[in-house]
Amino acid sequence: MRRLLSILLGLVCVAFLWSIRELKEQARRVERGWFPQNPKRT
Repeated sequence: MRRLLSILLGLVCVAFLWSIRELKEQARRVERGWFPQNPKRT
């Protein structure tokens, strides 16, 4: 049981770290002009 909990917690942490990295990458893509900025975003 502890092993399963540890694995699940590790997967959640990796997902959070990946999403943080992806948000920064998306901001860079918008700055470079590869994608348009969302006009509804404040």
